[in-house]
Amino acid sequence: MQRELPLCLQPDKSTGIWNEPLDWLDLATRLETEGVTDTVAREKAPWRFAMRILTGFGTLAATLSVIALVGLLSLVITLRRRELAIRAALGASPARLRRDVLSEAARIVAPAAIIGALIAAGLARLVTSLLVEVRPHDPAALAGAVTVAVFLSVSAALWPARRAVSSDAAAALRD
Repeated sequence: MQRELPLCLQPDKSTGIWNEPLDWLDLATRLETEGVTDTVAREKAPWRFAMRILTGFGTLAATLSVIALVGLLSLVITLRRRELAIRAALGASPARLRRDVLSEAARIVAPAAIIGALIAAGLARLVTSLLVEVRPHDPAALAGAVTVAVFLSVSAALWPARRAVSSDAAAALRD
């Protein structure tokens, strides 16, 4: 026999957690036979799958961003190869050249990180139903995302910076 909960005790239908009235006897039987852990795992399975898909897309986006940044910085360094060679010939240290390339990367990344954080804060309401134990405007989560983005960007900039320092200044000046 199914009993319906009063409206004030029924879960929100928009979350999709319970699509039908709760059968207390069935729930008690499931808890006795399966245990709490298995029952909770079955209830969370669709959400877990959706989060794995979203995590995969986020990882793909981060990977493509790093590849694009490496390509952009490699192009900038190739275009500035002669300038960097002249500076190296005039006595600029490899550390100074590397720092200049990394600061150029920071000039590209900083505005992008700020714009991305503002867009994420603005669109947070759209994913509120997918968040678990995190508020939509959680400063720690937003700071963590910006930190990861900046770390990936600096890591992506290290390879072109190392390439700029190790290039042959004499060959660049001859071209």
